[in-house]
Amino acid sequence: MRTAALRLAAATLLLAGCGAQEPPAPPTTPTAATRAGDVSTVDQASTERYRYDVNYPALAARDATLAAALRAYGEQRKREFLAAAEGAPRSADTEFVPWELHLRFDVRADTGDFLAIVATGEAYSGGAHGNPVIASFVLHRASDRVVTMADLFADAEEGERALGDYARRELVARRAAARPLDNAELRWLRDGTAPRPENYAVFAIDGDGARPARGLVLIFPPYQVAPYADGAVEVAVPASVFRELLRPAFRGAFEKATQ
Repeated sequence: MRTAALRLAAATLLLAGCGAQEPPAPPTTPTAATRAGDVSTVDQASTERYRYDVNYPALAARDATLAAALRAYGEQRKREFLAAAEGAPRSADTEFVPWELHLRFDVRADTGDFLAIVATGEAYSGGAHGNPVIASFVLHRASDRVVTMADLFADAEEGERALGDYARRELVARRAAARPLDNAELRWLRDGTAPRPENYAVFAIDGDGARPARGLVLIFPPYQVAPYADGAVEVAVPASVFRELLRPAFRGAFEKATQ
């Protein structure tokens, strides 16, 4: 049985198969731990056609808005996966490898002001490797909203440009330590860090429980700024880079620059 490696990445489930149809076997009963106090909730099932497991964290009652967002995302991913897996053709001439979906939600930071969760996983439908799945969910507790990067800034493009400039310098320095970057690689970095919403869809708060937060963690999925083999690439951006560009409601949640 293939064990899928979990990689951080924003990717869609691009699912394919081959051959003649056979009716799927009845699935095993999905299991879910739902009692108060459970460490997590696991939704899982297995048939001869597919296997899936979706792992949800246990969250406090005050974070119900975030819990609902995680559940909605997990259910959407599962529906897409099952629809494709159940309709995939099979061939008598080719050994069929069950499709797999693995997804988990992990707490990345809880600063009091923010609770940040990153979803990572993989959908496998044959081929050399699975398709990475990556997303982030950042709850601003004072407003009880799951916020996007654009929500944080008074001018989203200006904020993303500041983040991108910092990230690009950091990534160039990392890569150049091994060898000089060629023009194609530099264009790749410029495109992947350009001030566009899709480039900043996945992020977390940089904090360890002590508020205010140190900054933001940009999470670039595979292929966005580096080859697939590099996996997801993270850059921590200190609050001093962007704090004055934030909407006033969010500035107090990030530390001020030290003199």
